[in-house]
Amino acid sequence: MSKFSLGKIRITVTPDKVNSAFQIILEKSLSYESFSFNVNGEGVFIVSVKNKERFAQEFEKNDIIATFSDNYGLGAVVTKYKKRYGAFIGIFLMLIIVYTSSLFVWDIRIDGNTSTKDEEILKTLNDCGFSLGSFIPKIDYDKLHNTFLLKSDKISWISVNIVGNVANVSVKERMTEEEKPQNTYSNVVAKCDGQIALIRLYDGIKTVKLLDIVKEGDILISGVIDSQSEGVRYVHADGVVNAYVNKHISIKIPMMESVKEYTGTINSDKSVKIFSKYINIFKKNSNCNKFYDKIEVNKNIVLFNKIKLPVVVTETIFSEYVYKDVSYTEREAKELAFVKLREELDIALKNAELLSKRVNYYCDYEFYYIECDLYCIEDIAKVVEFKVG
Repeated sequence: MSKFSLGKIRITVTPDKVNSAFQIILEKSLSYESFSFNVNGEGVFIVSVKNKERFAQEFEKNDIIATFSDNYGLGAVVTKYKKRYGAFIGIFLMLIIVYTSSLFVWDIRIDGNTSTKDEEILKTLNDCGFSLGSFIPKIDYDKLHNTFLLKSDKISWISVNIVGNVANVSVKERMTEEEKPQNTYSNVVAKCDGQIALIRLYDGIKTVKLLDIVKEGDILISGVIDSQSEGVRYVHADGVVNAYVNKHISIKIPMMESVKEYTGTINSDKSVKIFSKYINIFKKNSNCNKFYDKIEVNKNIVLFNKIKLPVVVTETIFSEYVYKDVSYTEREAKELAFVKLREELDIALKNAELLSKRVNYYCDYEFYYIECDLYCIEDIAKVVEFKVG
């Protein structure tokens, strides 16, 4: 196949002649750029304009029915407008403007702030000499960061990272006196009921012993240590407390239910974001009173695989669905129930060691039930902070 050429045409061959066309192309060493099938099963060859006559002659000789499109592509545009010098000068100037504009900040996005408004951060950045239109190669990031922190009494850390023409500003706000943890310590409590099987102490003092039965919320390791020599002192209690625990899983599958079924109707909306302004360019969403799943796809416009424009094309795809009543046989409901049980077991035993399991299942013609009892060992320690003073 030939490489890319400026002038191109499409040659469409009827489905019954595609194999014959390929045979002629191979025998005569005809060059084409690409081949594909269209929705009607016709073969479509993309061919350089200079090879059009050879294809036409060979196909005619061998009774291959084909249609030839008009010239298209960059070559067609150049040929059509070759005497309109103003158009080419305009394109050239546009490319220069686009390239030079890629050296400036076109958008500023801020994250990490909760109580400080974007406008306040942007104003401080502007006071530091950084704003929309700033010349990217001249930005001294260290100086910008330091100057900003000196000017702001609400931000404790800032980072400016430029991707293309977009400045991504990440900040961390200073904690107020009320937010700062002062004199904070912790106890270790039971996150569920159980019988103590093992205690591994890291810090604090044990308040339970082996084989003790504890309830959810009971203190297992205390952060308050009272000694005759040192008096009362507070620590961040920590440790591992394994216990024998009982867990119960209950599964209920209806013998009849409404399930989601896609209709095959897909609509979409398209919009363009230029800087921070949205413009709707195509709207075909007719799902206002229907059920649909929504998927949003954002695509940045990039010229020459290098210059990222401040333009984002957003396509929102709406896939329509309806709810359909489905009835299950007892066997089908049982299979669904055991699939659900396996999922629940994975969750329940993620951090536990299973010792025994008992499963009971039955059907009352309205629901299929599974009742599962687990006996296992797991770490029930949960750190809970407390304040002193």
